[in-house]
Amino acid sequence: IIKIDKNGNKELTSKLYDGEKGEIILRETPFYGEKGGQIGDKGIIRKGENFFAVTDCKIPVEGINIHKGRVKKGELKVVDEVSAEVDYNSRKNISKNHTATHLLHWVLRNVFGNEIKQCGSFVGEDRFRFDYSIYTAPSKEDLRKVERMINEKIQNNDPVRCFETTREFAKEIGATALFGEKYGKFVRVVEINDYSRELCGGIHVNRTGDIGIFKIITEASIGANLRRIEAATGMYAYNYLEARERILNNISASLEVEDGAV
Repeated sequence: IIKIDKNGNKELTSKLYDGEKGEIILRETPFYGEKGGQIGDKGIIRKGENFFAVTDCKIPVEGINIHKGRVKKGELKVVDEVSAEVDYNSRKNISKNHTATHLLHWVLRNVFGNEIKQCGSFVGEDRFRFDYSIYTAPSKEDLRKVERMINEKIQNNDPVRCFETTREFAKEIGATALFGEKYGKFVRVVEINDYSRELCGGIHVNRTGDIGIFKIITEASIGANLRRIEAATGMYAYNYLEARERILNNISASLEVEDGAV
């Protein structure tokens, strides 16, 4: 256990008390630590009525997960036997966004060609961003096509399968690897139906239909031949669309015209 004071200073301790911030390392954990652009899990570490609210999980060294958060009730000691509970709704939303990045990657290569390369990503709970290389800026019609193709795949409810295999076999089946990443002899492949295969260690939905809705929020240049798409899925995408519809309704009401005339 590491205690974090109000100035951010850290020190090893044998106990955390109610209200104290800290970091906890467990012998075993169900929490996914931040890795590969995907944020870490949230949840609770509990012993009886005593519990520590986990707000983030990091992996400073492979095999060690640090659970960051605060004691919300009671106290926790180094010798305690605890239960660890992942926030299911948070993980579900993250998994929707992560699988959506794979769909987006596949669609971009399908629409613009295999020269499209992923250059980075961030997978959060409320949205995700996807950076990619391209030599010509996509048009609004191109982006509408990308959105439609992804939502069609979502409606198809295609199966998503994760499995471990050798690096050689993954290459044989055409699994996409991220440039600059180092892989061992064995790798994990995320396969969507028979069209998308990527090397990935993140969490994903079981079927594309679990994503619900996909909506591009922004698309912009971030450098020479580099662009970034920010998008949302599920209820976050629905809330975004609902907010835009409300704005449109207010404008049409002010102009006293139908929405389609605005």
